[in-house]
Amino acid sequence: MLEGFDSRKQCLTEALEAVRSLNVPEAATGVALSYLLHGAERPVLGTVPSPPKTISPDMSRDQTEDDATTRIGKLRSFLEEKAPSGGVEEIPCLVFWAGINLGTAEVDQEAIERLYQDADLVPPRELKQSLKDLASKKYGRLERVPGRKGIVKLSTKGKYFVRYELPKTKDDGAAR
Repeated sequence: MLEGFDSRKQCLTEALEAVRSLNVPEAATGVALSYLLHGAERPVLGTVPSPPKTISPDMSRDQTEDDATTRIGKLRSFLEEKAPSGGVEEIPCLVFWAGINLGTAEVDQEAIERLYQDADLVPPRELKQSLKDLASKKYGRLERVPGRKGIVKLSTKGKYFVRYELPKTKDDGAAR
């Protein structure tokens, strides 16, 4: 298992030495390393490449049924604890859970649909519109990821909402 680690460490070390030999400014070192390691084409000035998508062990296609059952169970118990009501509360909860448990802070509409399916919840009829609404100034619970069409992430306001404002109390609707 450590063999793969050693080879990746060696590759990273060689790439870092190459960047240093080119006298790349420290602020641009990360970008240069990304291009060396991932074989990307010449960068467009002023842009920072997005990191390569990685699939966490929980999301791999060859996971066992027990792993999937455990993951789905965790999702459902999290939603029971937070007790979201409707899409404007459910979506931030799903994105928050995915960020913590799947390591995917940025999601698209398809990923949210899969999370709804795993949670055994019915998604909003117009999910795309719900995502737009949640990213609007009215709610501000999601943010669009610049340069990545259709990708959203939980905003600071959204994280606060999930952590501290849910579940709502029955008597006054305030957070507990």
